[in-house]
Amino acid sequence: MIRKLAIGSAVLLASAGFMACNSSYEVVEETVSSAAVRAFSLAKNDSVMANLDSVFFSIDLIKGVIFNADSLPKGTDVTHLVPVISTIEGASSITMTVQRPGLSDTTYTYKTNTEDSIDFTRPVALNVVSPDGLTSMNYTIYVNVHQVEPDSLTWNLEEGTRLNTRFATIDAQRTVRGRDCLYTLVRSGQRYSMGVTRGIADMGSKLLEELPSSVAEVSFPFTPDIESLATFADELYILDTAGNLYRSSDSGATWTAAGRTWRSIIGDYDGRMMLGITAGATPAIEDALSAATWPLPQGMAVENFSAPVTYAFSMASAPQMLVTGGRTAAGALTGHTYGFDGTSWARVSKTALPVALESLTVVPYYTYGGQWSSLRDFKTLVAMGGRDARGAVNDTTYISTDYGYNWRKAEQHLQLPKQISGFYDAQAYVLSTTLDAPVIVPAIAKPIESWPCPYIYLFGGVGADGKTSDMMWRGTINRLTFKPIE
Repeated sequence: MIRKLAIGSAVLLASAGFMACNSSYEVVEETVSSAAVRAFSLAKNDSVMANLDSVFFSIDLIKGVIFNADSLPKGTDVTHLVPVISTIEGASSITMTVQRPGLSDTTYTYKTNTEDSIDFTRPVALNVVSPDGLTSMNYTIYVNVHQVEPDSLTWNLEEGTRLNTRFATIDAQRTVRGRDCLYTLVRSGQRYSMGVTRGIADMGSKLLEELPSSVAEVSFPFTPDIESLATFADELYILDTAGNLYRSSDSGATWTAAGRTWRSIIGDYDGRMMLGITAGATPAIEDALSAATWPLPQGMAVENFSAPVTYAFSMASAPQMLVTGGRTAAGALTGHTYGFDGTSWARVSKTALPVALESLTVVPYYTYGGQWSSLRDFKTLVAMGGRDARGAVNDTTYISTDYGYNWRKAEQHLQLPKQISGFYDAQAYVLSTTLDAPVIVPAIAKPIESWPCPYIYLFGGVGADGKTSDMMWRGTINRLTFKPIE
């Protein structure tokens, strides 16, 4: 998902009949007051912020409100800003009044001194009087500043949700994503449960924890390797501890042998293939449906790699499946990413993860870069958790903004909080919820009332103490919760 973050175009175009029109706005015709404000901006001041003079302010002539819908970065000093004001027909008087709690208000006369600096910490009252002195208009000016770091990845630490199971304690878990369901297989002692959450394909305004779900105990005619659970379309696949492959079409209630013996399951490739790595001295990659095989690329892991991530490229004829990290047939760990395009496998990464890891969690998400006035979003692979060659859990987040070609340590604002960092064998998926906001844009504008916000949902994981977490956490970059600028 790509969101428009550029500064919006002008809200009003004034003429004798006052008509405003562009791709986002409806045509409005009405008489404009001779005391109407044509434009409002802030004077250039690089010591406050680069490109301060390019900040766009909307002017609502009906409600008498002037504001910047795209808030300034957190911490911006707005105590000494110089406003730049122009009116439709000139003005005989332009004054601004600043409230000072506990003190007398301060009034600035803009007509006589256009370089006065104003404290915009609080709303500022603006009064404009027409050239003939017969008409006046009052406005309230808001210089909005973000109260949180927009690019920080934040998590619902105070309201984490327990995994979909009835067991009071758990020893292992695996959560996998189907077409419209999430399946959570849990082991507690010798008992197993399968939780199913439905409706993930179109969640609307609901969060994952608000969707309908069910959970039931299940039994196996074999000993399952829970960490191998995977989905293909609406079926579940799993290996037993001897590597035999089984599948289920009824949410794990019954299982049928699939006639394959694999070392590990890779997963579903674009609804066309169910891929795994064969057992034996010379492992290969095999499709469970057609029995087609591909040679294993040199250095690729045969087990404990990340769950696959699939990207569709506009320049490619087929999606690309990516897996990262894991343990090779020689027993070594790798930090490289390998990809499959439906015909062949190859190493994708030039620069591997800074630390070779197994059982790590990789999820496709977004990050942002550039200056405030020229912000860009990037499709980003986010790698969390895992274990290193010493068996120590990883508490550092890594990212790739070029589809696994280069990996690096993520900036501090993307690192996991200490409450949930340091784990391996967790799963993560991105699911979107529609957010709603009150209409605060100018009355002449076509308002954005809702937008999709992608959340990362992180399931389980084994901590440094060897205990399996029974929690689900929800995280998002703050910027994605902000109302988009149209």
